[in-house]
Amino acid sequence: MNSAVVLSILDDVGLFKGVVPSGGVTDDSTLGLSGSLSMPLGSGETVRVYDGTTLLGTASVDSSGSAWTFTTAALPAGSHSFTARVADAAGNLSPAVTAYTVTIDLTAPTKTAADRKSTRLNSSHLVISYAVFCLKK
Repeated sequence: MNSAVVLSILDDVGLFKGVVPSGGVTDDSTLGLSGSLSMPLGSGETVRVYDGTTLLGTASVDSSGSAWTFTTAALPAGSHSFTARVADAAGNLSPAVTAYTVTIDLTAPTKTAADRKSTRLNSSHLVISYAVFCLKK
């Protein structure tokens, strides 16, 4: 049976935008998922996207029939585990392949660039400060 896999998750909101690695953290609650299929979809087959065991919806498949995309509705903060499964016309599902996991963190940062002088910063804070300064140029 055909199988589907989640290859990437895109964050397009907030300070840091781009692909969120599996196991990574994002500040975007509406995510763009994309993936591939082991072979082009057959007649009546669809790609279903899940967060854990919850069905989120059906993905859009490109004209080649071998790649898919899906945009989630707004998701709550916390850990999410995404998989994609192929459903045939009878509703039979392919096994889920390895989950793509992300954590949504909607908590606003507590430090600002003004706090920089009085706070000892680690490398992740320096990246954040650098990005803030770039945006203000």
